[in-house]
Amino acid sequence: AQGWVDLAAFSPDGTRLALADNQKQSSTIMLFDAGDGSLLASQTLSIRPSLIAFRQSENQLVVYGQSPGSNPGVQKPPDPHVLLLDLPDLNIAWDRQLSGVLSGYWCETNCDGSFGQRSFASWFPAVVVTPDASALYIAHANQDSLTSVDLQARTVKVTGLQTAHSWLDQLLSWSTQVAFAKGNQNGTSMQGTISPNGQRLYLLAQSFHSTQGADGNWKTDVSYSGLQVIDVKTARILNHLETHATQIQISPDGDFLYLMNWDSPQAETQIVSTKDLKVVKTLIGWEVTLTRRLNGTPIALVSQVDYSNNEEVGVLNLQSFSIDHSWKTSSVIQFLSIFPNYPLFVP
Repeated sequence: AQGWVDLAAFSPDGTRLALADNQKQSSTIMLFDAGDGSLLASQTLSIRPSLIAFRQSENQLVVYGQSPGSNPGVQKPPDPHVLLLDLPDLNIAWDRQLSGVLSGYWCETNCDGSFGQRSFASWFPAVVVTPDASALYIAHANQDSLTSVDLQARTVKVTGLQTAHSWLDQLLSWSTQVAFAKGNQNGTSMQGTISPNGQRLYLLAQSFHSTQGADGNWKTDVSYSGLQVIDVKTARILNHLETHATQIQISPDGDFLYLMNWDSPQAETQIVSTKDLKVVKTLIGWEVTLTRRLNGTPIALVSQVDYSNNEEVGVLNLQSFSIDHSWKTSSVIQFLSIFPNYPLFVP
């Protein structure tokens, strides 16, 4: 049987590599020695992982994901799970299903009809693990709630977000844009990141609402929540920045956020100070990927958003935010996410 790998992580000390080998109805977590490439252990799970992180202090692996279900894309999948796997044997030490976390993509109406007649639900919460992997936070896509998973105590708590203007309010108050699509999609997709001290959660949300006209064509209204800053202890929204960005990264020191906005006339990356949410630099036509060199030091790689056969890539100065080095290539450059919270550059 043929599978695929789309998720992997190195241990903080760089000695071990964990990856998820996906099959149609299951996934296998595999643990490798990063030095000689030998397989140390494997564990087959019924869920498809979307997050893997090492808990170095407890010698464990954190896994979050959900089963694709019996009929992926058609039937609503089961609620997601969070697991702790003991190292080095990958035995399951804890498995908790997160009831009430709406997640996945499935058909809602006209499911026996053609694709163009079907109505789909698409709900993807933001799932973020703290840098030390002591806690996991899930910002719900369908309501103003935050699920906090204490991985040390192995407890789960759901808290309503405390603010006068929630991200749902922001979605409703913002003017919407209209796009036309072949399929009908309703729901919200969220992304998030967390400060290095694990105290601040940064969230983005993009929502879709589709209606079908008399001619059979779908009209899709797209709304954006902007950037929300949340105190994870109180679940209170502390600050907000208006933006149409849908992808987010945080600098290793936690001082800057990198927001990717595909909705502008030309795709752009906004570099935002976490101290006051001021935009300090906008890189027009460039996508930034925060990663680390093989020796572990941070580096910011940039690629030009140019949908042609030629692409320009380079290195961004993390102090001045200028592009120090760049070069052109006739091939597509890809980035593989295998460092914890950072990708590895692969030409």
